[in-house]
Amino acid sequence: MNSKSSTITNLKKAGATILYGLTLGALFFWQVVDLEGNTFTFWDAAILSAILFLFYPLLVQLGFFKDRDFLKLHFMACGTGILLALAWPPLPTAFIVFGALMPLLYVEHLVSNPNSKYFGHNFFRLSYTAILLWNILTTYWVANSHVFGGIFAYVANTFFMCLPWFMFHLTKKKFGPGLGYLSLIAYWLAFEYLHMQWDLSWPWLTLGNAFASIYPVVQWYEYTGHLGGTLWVLVVNTGLFYGITNAPKIQLWFIKRFRLAESKAITYAKVLVAGIVTAVILLPMGISWFMYQQNNPTYYYDNATANVTVLQPNIDPYNEKFSGSPDEILDKMMLLSAEALTPETDYLVWPETSLPTSVWVDRPYQSYSMQRLQDFLKIHPQLTLVTGAIAREKYDHKATATTRIHASNSDTLFYDVFNAALQMEDTLPIQDYRKSKLVPGVEKMPYPDLLGLLGGLAIDLGGISGSLGEQDNREVFFNSDSIGIAPVICYESVYGDYVAEYVRNGAEAIFIITNDGWWSNSAGHVQHLQYASLRAIETRRDIARSANTGISAFINRRGDIEQATSYWEPAVITKNIQLNSEITFFVRYGDYIGRVACFLAIFLVLMTFIRKKTGK
Repeated sequence: MNSKSSTITNLKKAGATILYGLTLGALFFWQVVDLEGNTFTFWDAAILSAILFLFYPLLVQLGFFKDRDFLKLHFMACGTGILLALAWPPLPTAFIVFGALMPLLYVEHLVSNPNSKYFGHNFFRLSYTAILLWNILTTYWVANSHVFGGIFAYVANTFFMCLPWFMFHLTKKKFGPGLGYLSLIAYWLAFEYLHMQWDLSWPWLTLGNAFASIYPVVQWYEYTGHLGGTLWVLVVNTGLFYGITNAPKIQLWFIKRFRLAESKAITYAKVLVAGIVTAVILLPMGISWFMYQQNNPTYYYDNATANVTVLQPNIDPYNEKFSGSPDEILDKMMLLSAEALTPETDYLVWPETSLPTSVWVDRPYQSYSMQRLQDFLKIHPQLTLVTGAIAREKYDHKATATTRIHASNSDTLFYDVFNAALQMEDTLPIQDYRKSKLVPGVEKMPYPDLLGLLGGLAIDLGGISGSLGEQDNREVFFNSDSIGIAPVICYESVYGDYVAEYVRNGAEAIFIITNDGWWSNSAGHVQHLQYASLRAIETRRDIARSANTGISAFINRRGDIEQATSYWEPAVITKNIQLNSEITFFVRYGDYIGRVACFLAIFLVLMTFIRKKTGK
């Protein structure tokens, strides 16, 4: 009997192992070997998430992991990952975020209990599972370009995002829940701020971005930036959880202070906690709604305007851009643009890396594309063209960490390659800006001074790859009428303080040029569009957004998206956008919330480890 039972158990283990391996292997094989061009979809992400969600139960079934109490904690922690994904754009369900951290906070509460058999490393594993689920379910589309590169991004970014949770656990263990929950706010805000500063930056999941789909409730971002939204989320979650877990102390306070019966004290404690949390949620929303009405564009009818035409050429970045001749591509874009141009048109905006031939910045008109554009502007002499291009700059030596070297028998060429924006007018010199917030692993390898030899490993996303050059300052394009435009390129539009620097340098409006084609028709390009609404609110600048395959649109100063095009269709749209020279509080002071949080986090880390070392 025992032998038979053992055989059945072993067969179950073998079957479960084979099923798990086949499921995971089939998904990878489909993505890597598939020749039909299928992309990584939400359902692929759901499969990966289900595998992750069931990982510990499988280990229990296999007998490798017998701690069923930990299994319960695992399922609770996963609740935070799922809730955060449900709260994320493009879903209009951002209010879920006000309770999304509660499951993981409860898990930490159980782990940090003096009678708990678990330790800090156990909580790190649990928080890792929760945050990995969040990463996969919200940014699954990253794997469209390269499945293994996407998985590496999930794994690495999750590790970094777990660090503030781990530090919060250590601080709370040393100082108790009061300072502990305050430390979570400081650590997470400091993490989000620092995560926007280094070469492995990926701020897509900044908590304040959750409100991009319901932007009318965060109009006060013009004072706080999107880190103010993060602060809002953290205060509500930690405050509510602290109130619930400390309800007995609140009840006791009511009994002693007002000599109430226990039943009444319980009721009053619940009302107090619920009232405070409700006020913290509703008061900012009420202020925001008032600001939303006050920033109605019709109230600013006397502002200066610019007539802007935005092109969405819908050129496949993987195939059409390289199968067609430069003439065919330029003809398509010029003909589509010409349909909407009038003598009143001030600006024509083309998307990121539009030009089919690269441009040497010291001799731009040697480029065939630039020669064609010069002829085009002679036909439309009133027009200012802003377009994306692949630019190159020649050096006489290895001038930067990203300098490329091409050696031949007769000469050695030193040059940099840039993802650039160009502004062209019929009679004025060309102005250029080089994208400087580069996508890690795609447009640059992190820390090229140290890892320069790895630059060639960057993933190709349709025509521009390898470690690219960048520039230090945010260049503002001024035309012959002295109108200042911020040329924001693709991924840069996710960074609030970065975009604000253009405005500090004189930008009166923002042009976002992007190529979201590699994301396919997923949540990624919609999230990218909605995040732009937050930049409009922070700076109170109108935005013209030109996306190669969509979604192109105009966004007014309060974040309303107007004339949004369909995805993967050629289109051209025109609007008079308002120009604004006023400076918001956020533009003036930048991410001050993040900087303050960094000082607090450093202090808390030092105190935590000093106490740990001394044992006090």
